[in-house]
Amino acid sequence: MQAAAARVVADRWAAARRRPLAEVRKQAAFADLVAVMRQELEDEVYRIAQIAAKTLAAQREVEREVSAHTSLALLGTLQQVREHAALLVADGFIAATPPEQLPHLPRYLRALAMRVTKAESSPSQDAALAYQVEQAERMLAEAHARAAGGSPDPEREAVLSEAHWLIEELRVSLFAQTLGTARKVSVQRISKLLGKV
Repeated sequence: MQAAAARVVADRWAAARRRPLAEVRKQAAFADLVAVMRQELEDEVYRIAQIAAKTLAAQREVEREVSAHTSLALLGTLQQVREHAALLVADGFIAATPPEQLPHLPRYLRALAMRVTKAESSPSQDAALAYQVEQAERMLAEAHARAAGGSPDPEREAVLSEAHWLIEELRVSLFAQTLGTARKVSVQRISKLLGKV
């Protein structure tokens, strides 16, 4: 949590000063950043701790939903939900998740729990919606494969990361519309974005 909080404070410092973090090598910039860290780090750690607690509570909700269903018709859905929740809340997820995405994790997990509930009443509709997510994931995997052969490119990496998180929003829009999405999303939008890679 401290590492994630320090990254947020440092990024906020760089944006406010309109200076790249690389300038921290200069004594004055370093002293300025240290002063800001002393003022803001504790509050940021607390904010991240709250998000982490909400995320872990949502993960338990997913586990309860998955455990409560034993229907063979839901076996595929339950396995997908279980695996995806484990990816979202893997070891080190707080530091591994981009700071701007961290607050969305509880919603992504609640959407997984809602998917299980809805799939119980309509497994065929769940399969149709899951197909759209699989399409988007396939496009992302293909874009990653295209990018793997090239030289490092921060803009391309940013597009791939954005597409990854758009797929999370797509899951919410398909399986848990009532939770709302952070932005407009569709398979077509993801495809258009990945066309840049």
